[in-house]
Amino acid sequence: MTVHYTPAASGGWLALCSGQRILVLGGAADAASRDALLEALADAAGFQTALDLLTASGLAATPPFALLDLDGTSLRAILRGEVSATVTDASGQQQLSGAGVATWAERSIPAISSVEVTVTGAVPVEGAGSLPLREGAAWIATISSLPGSAEPSAP
Repeated sequence: MTVHYTPAASGGWLALCSGQRILVLGGAADAASRDALLEALADAAGFQTALDLLTASGLAATPPFALLDLDGTSLRAILRGEVSATVTDASGQQQLSGAGVATWAERSIPAISSVEVTVTGAVPVEGAGSLPLREGAAWIATISSLPGSAEPSAP
């Protein structure tokens, strides 16, 4: 999976990327929570584990987020709050959003060619362009993935 992001100058959310999973997290999270979420994403049951961590304090305390699991070319996505995803598949583009939903919006799409998550209100760093993210964290305005694509070679 190839992942690229546009860094945020302001209004960005934290993106955590590990293996086939991406979590874009709105709101404040302490260092221990961020570390636990990144570790959860790497786990075999990482999608469910990350969701459990996000909702551990109850629904009212659950921050806005986009949680993506890209297995080959299939996508499972959960979005909550002011975040959207544009998914491209054989039939064209689909918009997914967590806005205006009391809990979250969840979708599974069997064969996609790309997905891009956009944080509403985030301002990209001018002139930064698209940067690669293999594993780790970054403050993002957008993040995109080409599932099933080859990993970029190490420099």
